[in-house]
Formats: sequence, C-alpha cells, structure tokens
Amino acid sequence: MENDEAIVVRSIDFSETSLIVTLFTKRFGKIEAIAKGGKRLKSPFESALDILTQINVTFIQKKNDSLDILTESQVIRRFQVKQNNLHGLHAAYYIAELINLFTEKNLPNSQLYNFATEKLFTLVNPAPINVVNYHVAQFDFQLLHENGTQPAIDFCAECGQKIITQNNRQIIHFKNSAGGIICNNCTEICRKLKQPYSLLKPETLNLLKHFETEINNKIKTQPNDNNTISQFHNNTILDTLNLLNNYINYQLGSKPRTQKYLN
Repeated sequence: MENDEAIVVRSIDFSETSLIVTLFTKRFGKIEAIAKGGKRLKSPFESALDILTQINVTFIQKKNDSLDILTESQVIRRFQVKQNNLHGLHAAYYIAELINLFTEKNLPNSQLYNFATEKLFTLVNPAPINVVNYHVAQFDFQLLHENGTQPAIDFCAECGQKIITQNNRQIIHFKNSAGGIICNNCTEICRKLKQPYSLLKPETLNLLKHFETEINNKIKTQPNDNNTISQFHNNTILDTLNLLNNYINYQLGSKPRTQKYLN
C-alpha cells in the first residue's frame, strides 16, 4: 500500500461505477490505476478523481503492465479555472495532456511535479493571453528539459559548432529533426537537400535562452512577475510558444488534441 500526492491528468469510464485514472504523483511518477466504485456518489474517493484535481491518494502498486488499484483519495485542491478565463482553462488541460503524453510510467520526477502544480495554480487566475502563453511556453521548455529532449540553442544541432549571436540582426534557423538551431553551413545543406527548417527570430532565441537560464540557475518566474514577462513582446511570446509546440509535435509524432485550443 502506497501513499502520495498526485495530479489527475486523465480519467475515463471503465464501467457503470468504476474509472481508470492516470495520475502524476510526486514520488512515483505517472501511474495508471482503476478506481472501483469511483463514479458512485458515496465512495472512498470523495469525488476527487476529476481532471485537474490535486489529491492525496492511497493505492496498491501492481507489477508489470497491470493497473494499480486505488483504494482512497482526498482532494487537496481543485485547479478550477473561472469561466471568464477560457485561455487559462485550455492551457491547463494542455499541460495535463502533455504530462500524460511525455512522462513514462513509474518514473519519479518530483521537480516536474512541483513545476506543474505551480503552473496549474497560476493558470486558474485570470490573466492576459500573453501571460498565459508565457507560462505555457515556459512549461513546454521545462518539460522538454526534464524529458531530455530540450532543443539545442547554443550550438548547431547538426554539426555541433558553437553559435555566437552577437546582435538581433543575425539570421538563425531551427530544425525540428536535428533537435534545435542550425548553423549557416548546415542550413545551406538542408536547403540543397530540401529538408524542412524554419527561421528563428533573434527575439525568440532570446526568450528560449531566458528559459534555459532560469532552469540552470533554478530561478522561477512568479505568477505575478509582470516585470519579467513584460520584457518580451507579445508576438515574441507567441512565436516561442508556436515553435515549442511544433517541436513537441515532432517529438511526439502527433499533435496533442488540446493544442488547437491555445492562442
């Protein structure tokens, strides 16, 4: 019998009375479990198995690919997004879906868990769309970092050459299949081979480097840190979000279904 706190990132019907839930726990990582009687009004789960709910959970861990068995849960808090905050709602569901798609079962990552709960708690509060986009882009970058697929932004992802950006006029390109930015020589090769790549605006690269610096220095942009967010133009934030989303789509081999509701 195990006890932990978790975020509900997926919940589907199993029978008339039971649910299969996917939880991202703090100490055990992602688990998939059956909640027998979870749909009943009177159950040991206290209506705590809705998506975007943070819970204390007790479960029996099974081996191999068998579903774990939930025995009890209590609500810590619900990430309830207000009706006038549609952007925040869509962003929160997108983060939940990314956690489910990107994380491996039974692979603990307390740092990502803490970061996800902070971002979800931030998104429940109404904010301008550029602020929402900033927090989603920051989560994207953190998720890629934790997953080991963070894009290269300091050296060519093809040849490994160090790329020094001296000013905002320098032309840089990004290649999803390479895993980051590419130098001019590799860009020319890609052009000749008709391999896809995209232009990366210097301002977008600066925001990516800002995210990387925050990770390396263990700095966190606070929910109401408007001074930090205001350093970046709305279009720069949106371009960065779109770049990271396209990169995530390439990594997954498909587009998360909630992604279309962003922006």
